[in-house]
Amino acid sequence: MGTPVQNNIESVAPAQQLVIDYSPATGEEVSRAEKTDLSRFGDIVDAARSAQQQWRELSFKQRAKHIHKMHDYIIANSEKLAEVVSRSNGKTRTDAMIAEVMTSGLSCAWYAKNTEKVLKEKNRGSGSLLMLNKRYKIVHQPLGVVGIISPWNYPL
Repeated sequence: MGTPVQNNIESVAPAQQLVIDYSPATGEEVSRAEKTDLSRFGDIVDAARSAQQQWRELSFKQRAKHIHKMHDYIIANSEKLAEVVSRSNGKTRTDAMIAEVMTSGLSCAWYAKNTEKVLKEKNRGSGSLLMLNKRYKIVHQPLGVVGIISPWNYPL
């Protein structure tokens, strides 16, 4: 059994065309990937929404286990990942390893350890003398599926 995202994406129909990735440093072909047809966009968002709903049902401890697995994968495959990053964006292997691969691994470890502390409900006072008897509750609510348009996938 895969992750919630994998389980939901696998049911989406295959893509039609190829996108070729070239190394900016050498001009050589690095990889090919299927281009996603825009008609599939709704199905992909629906699959991501379903996965997010499954994820939100997991306890912090269960989520941490998944994030630790991601950390372990990144560390175990760090050389290969650094090579892929280096070839696909022209960075040196050292820069790819330090700035992207290790940063991603360390981030996973931090989130696995600290997410519950960061996201748990918190009760706070108002901080104002005029409202001494007022209390506030901070509750983090997930936004669900969001679209991010960015010029780069960083890190990793």
